[in-house]
Amino acid sequence: MLFLIFLTGIMSTQAKPRSGKILKGALHIYQKPEITYDKFGKIRGKGRFKIYEVGKKCKYGRWYKIKNGAWVCSGWFIPTDDPEGKEEDWINKIANANYYKNTSRNTYIAKKFSHINSKKMRRVYKQQGFYPVERFLLRGVPWYKLFDAGYVSARSITPYKFINLRGVKAKRKELPIVFVVRKDAWLWKRKRGKFVKFNKIDKYAVRPVKDPGGPFYKIKYAPHVYLKKSDTAYAPNPPAPPASIKKDEHWIDIDLGNNILYAFKGKRLIKLMLTSSAQRTETGIHRVYLKRVYQTYDQLRIKDGYFLEAVPYVQYYMLGFSIHGAYWHDDFPDHITHGCVNLSVIDSKWLFRFLGPIFPRGFVELRGSKKNPGGLVRLRRPPKQKTE
Repeated sequence: MLFLIFLTGIMSTQAKPRSGKILKGALHIYQKPEITYDKFGKIRGKGRFKIYEVGKKCKYGRWYKIKNGAWVCSGWFIPTDDPEGKEEDWINKIANANYYKNTSRNTYIAKKFSHINSKKMRRVYKQQGFYPVERFLLRGVPWYKLFDAGYVSARSITPYKFINLRGVKAKRKELPIVFVVRKDAWLWKRKRGKFVKFNKIDKYAVRPVKDPGGPFYKIKYAPHVYLKKSDTAYAPNPPAPPASIKKDEHWIDIDLGNNILYAFKGKRLIKLMLTSSAQRTETGIHRVYLKRVYQTYDQLRIKDGYFLEAVPYVQYYMLGFSIHGAYWHDDFPDHITHGCVNLSVIDSKWLFRFLGPIFPRGFVELRGSKKNPGGLVRLRRPPKQKTE
C-alpha cells in the first residue's frame, strides 16, 4: 500500500491523467471527495475509467472524479495515461451465471484458498445457493472457486434448474390476462353444461381472458375454451398512475394481492411480470434508492435462514425491502418470501435496466441522485378476488 501511495503522489505532480484502473477488488465511490457513511456505490473489474478531475489528497493518495459524478480515493485505483474504455458490463455478466444448490443438508465453504480442508471451513445449511466461476483439481479432488464466497467442493453442489419465466408486453386494452402457474394445468371445454379437460397447457403460459363468474375464466379469441381460476394468476387493469408521474417516466406498479408487476412509461403500460412476495411486504409509494448488480444474502442465524450467493439485480426501494431476481425457486407466485419482491432472473435483469437510476458500465452498485433519480415503485394490496 505504501508503494501505491508513493505512485499516486508522483502522478499528482504531473498533468491530469486520462484514466484510472482498478488493481484489486470492488472500490467504494462517493458523491463528494470525502469519505462518508452513505457511500455512492462501487466500481469493479477491468477497463479504464475516464478521469474528469483531480481533487485534494485523500487517505491513500488523491481523489479522482470519474463518470456519473462519482469520486474515488486512489489506492487500489491507479491513474494512467491510457485512453478510457472497456469497463465491464456487469449487468450482462451476471445474466450468464449458472447457479448451484447443495446436494446435502450441510455444505462447507472455505473463505480463502488456504482454508480448504482445514478447521477454518465454514458450515452453511438451510436454503443455499452458489455461483461457481472456476473449476479446478486439488490433489485429484474437484473444487469450485465461487464468485463472492470463497471455495466449495464440486461434489457438494449441483446446478439449479433454469427458470424460463418471462414477462409479457401488453396494453391496457388487452387486459385482463392470466399467467398459468400450475405444472398440471389443463384447458377445458364446455359440453352439455359440463366442463371437460381436453389439452394440457404449459406452466407460465399467458392468455387474455374474460370472467364469466364461477371457477373458470373464458379465454378470449378461443370459442368455448376455459382455464381454471385456481391454475392461474390474474392480472386485471391497474389503477391510474400517481399524480406525480411525468410524461415518459419509467415506473412500476406492484399488485401484491395477485403478485403482478406492471411496468409503465408515463401512462403507457409496457410490460407485465409475475412475482412472489409476502404478507409482510408493505404497501406504499417509494423510489429506488440503491441498486446492486449482485448481493450475497447470508442470513443463517434467523429462523428459516438462508445463504444465497450473488443474488442478481437487487433494487432497494425501502430499508430492508428490495426487488430482485430469484434463482432458487420456481414457485411463482406461491413462494412466500421474507418480504422482498421476487422476479425470475430474466425479468429482474430487464427491470434493472428499465428503472432508474441509470446504471453505467464498470459499476456494481449505485445510489440514486438528483441528476440520476431512482424509479418510482407503487405497492398495493387490493381485496382478494372471490372464486365461486
